[in-house]
Amino acid sequence: MKKTILFLIIAMIVSSMNVYAFTLSIEPVNNKIYPDEEASYVLRITNTDTTTHRYTFGISGDVRWILDTIPVVATVGANETVEVEVTITPKKSALLSGTLGYGGYNIPLYVKEQETGIYRDISVFVYIASYYLPGIEYKPIIRIIPEYESSIDPREPFILGLTISNKNIINVTGLEIRVSSDLFTKDLEMDLSPLETKHVELVFELDPLSSPGLHKFIIEALYENESLVYDERNLQIIEYKDISIDKSSSIVGFLVKKTVIHVKNNGNSLQEVLIPYKTWIGKEILSSHPGITTRIIDGEKEKGFLLELSPGEERDIVIKTHYWPLLILGLLIIISIILYYLLRSPIVVKKEARAISRGEGVSEIKVTLRVRNRSMKPVFKLLINDFVPKIASIDRQQKFIGTTPPTRIAKHEGLGERITWEIEVMEPYEERLLTYKIKTKLDVLGSMTLPRAKIRFETKKGVRVVNSNPARI
Repeated sequence: MKKTILFLIIAMIVSSMNVYAFTLSIEPVNNKIYPDEEASYVLRITNTDTTTHRYTFGISGDVRWILDTIPVVATVGANETVEVEVTITPKKSALLSGTLGYGGYNIPLYVKEQETGIYRDISVFVYIASYYLPGIEYKPIIRIIPEYESSIDPREPFILGLTISNKNIINVTGLEIRVSSDLFTKDLEMDLSPLETKHVELVFELDPLSSPGLHKFIIEALYENESLVYDERNLQIIEYKDISIDKSSSIVGFLVKKTVIHVKNNGNSLQEVLIPYKTWIGKEILSSHPGITTRIIDGEKEKGFLLELSPGEERDIVIKTHYWPLLILGLLIIISIILYYLLRSPIVVKKEARAISRGEGVSEIKVTLRVRNRSMKPVFKLLINDFVPKIASIDRQQKFIGTTPPTRIAKHEGLGERITWEIEVMEPYEERLLTYKIKTKLDVLGSMTLPRAKIRFETKKGVRVVNSNPARI
């Protein structure tokens, strides 16, 4: 029995020691407020126990206030101190009903230790100040908070959100809200109940050609012709480029085409554009235009019209193309080909020479004349003369086997010797090889050039003469 009583006494002592195993202190940050504001404090919790505990917070009995804490649940380790942000806001319904007015209030707070269920009370002081000044007629206070994207593309609508708050407990009727700038303007009117907040969203369709850069716009609130809010804001209009080029063509005469190149700057800034243009004799530029210039694009030179266009500006370049020069050029080519075939010699001759005997130099040479009738008509009475320079002479003992023998071989005063063939007729496309040998009087150590062969023949248009090439060995 005595042991039981002793155990109970010890338990009661230990329990009494754990009743307040944490301490509290609170410090005001801002406890003087207007009706639409919130009071703030810093609450410090020190856990004097040997284990970690969690704590929650509330207001004891006074429902006229709203309590917020950060964190909502505080976790405090053994022998640690944690700070909690506390905010207290008067309820709008209490202000409007008159259960809360101007003056000071002690608000009972409690802190509950979740593991043990133990509560501790602590009070805070709040003073609600009045917007009114004694003996002075009250003027409404309006607050406007704008929300918008600070940088926009003028091709997209500009959306401006306005949060408009009445900061006093009076009715504001006929409040004018004005938004104005060089880009847009908007007026609206509204009524606000005491402490009421409204949100409006304004949508503005901008001019797509609005100049890029920084633009200002002003938000005003007017009440009974008095400005309550004047807020100047900045809005950035971004630059964008958009050049359209349309080309159309039409036939305006025989072998004449007109081309219109329509260029428009759809962007919102000054732009330069190079319209490629290739000149030739048949093109004629009709419209006024800047001079044709040359620029290097991607490492290559490109020629064209360099246009400088303001936002929204459009230009036409009119080009007339005459195709008759092409026709004339084609006709000239055809005529040239016809004349070539009509006037060219039907007989062609090619002279070849190669050495067939060598000692210290060249001593014997074989000469070949390739005579061909390349026309579709026969050629008559061909007289073929070839000449041997004085340094050599024709081998008169040679046998002309497999080739047409010469008609005669004779001395020539200027060149040395002349060898002659007379052919009565050469049929169309007929070819003959005339071959002979010559011997040099001395061995030729260097190069040697044989003179041209000459062919005289008759056609229906008269006598013609053609020469061969000189042969070099």
